[in-house]
Amino acid sequence: MAYIGNSAANQTFTPVIDTFNGNGSTTAFTLTYPVASVAQVEAYISNVPQQPGVAYTVLGNTITFTSAPPSGTANIYVRYTSPITQIMQPGQGTVGTTQLMDAAVTASKVADASLTPAKLTVGAISWDSSGRVTMPYQPAFKARMSTNGNTSVANGSVMPFDTAMYNIGSNFNTSTYRFTAPVAGVYAFSYHSYKNGSSTPSLIAARVNTNALFRTRVDGSTDTVIVAAFSCYLSANDYVDVVNDSGVTFVAFDNTTGSYTSFEGYLVG
Repeated sequence: MAYIGNSAANQTFTPVIDTFNGNGSTTAFTLTYPVASVAQVEAYISNVPQQPGVAYTVLGNTITFTSAPPSGTANIYVRYTSPITQIMQPGQGTVGTTQLMDAAVTASKVADASLTPAKLTVGAISWDSSGRVTMPYQPAFKARMSTNGNTSVANGSVMPFDTAMYNIGSNFNTSTYRFTAPVAGVYAFSYHSYKNGSSTPSLIAARVNTNALFRTRVDGSTDTVIVAAFSCYLSANDYVDVVNDSGVTFVAFDNTTGSYTSFEGYLVG
């Protein structure tokens, strides 16, 4: 008789029983066949049936008892209640984040050289065939004064770096002249200024949240270039600025290119 559909397949099943010797300490035993569910086996200890999922569990071809069975020869036996079935693989594109266990994907599950830029968020991090890594969103800035000539900065005032030469992440404010950390981490900074000749010693202080981190002192009456570099750990929303801490007016010079007076920094990591 003709029919529509796949050909019928005959399947035979001969009940199988595994026996084990208890020793009073071992709880896990290896089954002859793997099973997909604890409901596919019945376990007995000294002819006493055990409750599935409570007295024992099954994972693949390992049966584990909650308590170690007592010592005895073949006093444990496991009977298979249904044919061993093939565990079906999920269909293509059917596994989502809810199906994955937390921390299930480990380094050992990722094949060497299989993690490519195409597998990462576009633009977040990339590298080329020479191994050069770029992080275009890494916070970084460089700012300068907009004046072309001497700029007087009163004692206690923030150095007016009001023009950003670059400002990745927009974390430097050209109105307050502050850099605000978007995330916690170690940051590197530097500043330099061209001091107009004066006999009065000059101090410039780098501050974190108005607290001086360190000061740079310049003496003498000749024109002097002041350069300082430092790093520090910042919490998110901490800010860094540079102030005149001289006690007198500081006269800086800027030629609008930032080569004389500027402030810069970036997130190290």
